Amino acid sequence: REGKRVLREDDVNPNTAVVQALTQRLDQLTAQMAAQKAELSTQIAAQNAEIVRLKSRLDKDEIAVGFTVRFKITDIDSLGDHQTLKFDYVITNVGNGYSVDTGHFTAPSSGIYAFYTIVAHH
Repeated sequence: REGKRVLREDDVNPNTAVVQALTQRLDQLTAQMAAQKAELSTQIAAQNAEIVRLKSRLDKDEIAVGFTVRFKITDIDSLGDHQTLKFDYVITNVGNGYSVDTGHFTAPSSGIYAFYTIVAHH
């Protein structure tokens, strides 16, 4: 038996050692991928929740608001101090913020509003 080695019971096949090392590395990589997948799933859920929140906010912020009003009568002599001007002619009332009944404007959404008036005396 020259040149041929006889295997003993406690000898390890070199291919078995390679397969075991590769299997161990595969198990490590699989565990890492599972952890990364869980982390990405958490991040995606958080981003989806943020998208829903922003869409809801955008829907509320996109409400058009504006009104144009005036008095039908041109001679107003009975105005008092701190009196609410109740305009009786509504030209536009987009967003229904102006109330003809009370003369009050209620902002339907947060934002910046500008009011302009023209007062003329003849």
